[in-house]
Amino acid sequence: MEGLRIWVVNICTTVFFITAVEMILPDNNLKKYAKFVLGLILMTVIINPLVKFLNQGSEITTFIDKTCSVMEDQFPHDNKDLREKSINNTLEVFKMNLEKTCEDKLKEKYPKSVSEVKAEVDYDSEAEQYVVKSVKVGINKGLVKKIENIDISTSTNSVKESMDYSEAGMEVKSYISNLLDLPENKVTVYRLDKQ
Repeated sequence: MEGLRIWVVNICTTVFFITAVEMILPDNNLKKYAKFVLGLILMTVIINPLVKFLNQGSEITTFIDKTCSVMEDQFPHDNKDLREKSINNTLEVFKMNLEKTCEDKLKEKYPKSVSEVKAEVDYDSEAEQYVVKSVKVGINKGLVKKIENIDISTSTNSVKESMDYSEAGMEVKSYISNLLDLPENKVTVYRLDKQ
């Protein structure tokens, strides 16, 4: 009988606590999540004596701990490999998004001159953050390149990259540097020329 009395007192105390918390919460999106969590707490208080009875007096937390340890034993995993894969995948997505964002912003500001953007990114494990090592921007002086006949037997047609130190090139370099908050020495602007 004592166990039943303690159970009822725990349920009443929990319901009182939940009611007080719900009265304090403002009416916004947070309230529905708080109600969900508070409902889970109430369910745990109600179910705990049943779990004790079914497991010969053990607590629900002990049951959860045992289940977690069994799951970890059955499905061993190497967190290092998983972390490395996650970092590499995130690095690729970061690089693609950086290149696309730069290309879109540059095409807004310089619609006819920007041809390509290539970024080099890395993961700094000490600071645990992704860093931009360099950004290369290819410009073609606003001209649309003419498609020429290509002779497969020779390799005379090639694109030569040369640094662009013109006023327009320096302006693009400064724009990217300010956009990404990068030092200007990490931004390279080059001109695409046909040989």
